[in-house]
Amino acid sequence: MISDDAEQVYRLSVTPSDAPKIASSLLKAYDLELGFDWMGGLIWIGGKGAGLGQKVRQTIKDFNGHATLMRGLKGIVEMWGVSAASCAACSTGATYKECV
Repeated sequence: MISDDAEQVYRLSVTPSDAPKIASSLLKAYDLELGFDWMGGLIWIGGKGAGLGQKVRQTIKDFNGHATLMRGLKGIVEMWGVSAASCAACSTGATYKECV
């Protein structure tokens, strides 16, 4: 699905109806390989670029989704994109928006 040449690979979990908007937003900024599963609810993204991780995280946050870095730059980019404070807020019963 995503070539071995992709420097970074992300797995995004999103609302299926948001998948086209998310893909469009990311493709405007980067040359990416995309794969869709779960009727659009799971998007695989492969690409390169120093700011790709930040763009993926910001885009996914705008749509209340979740991104996981599956390959590349784990020493530079947060693998999960969730801070310790966010995890603590979620464990106290906070709403999703308070946890991201």
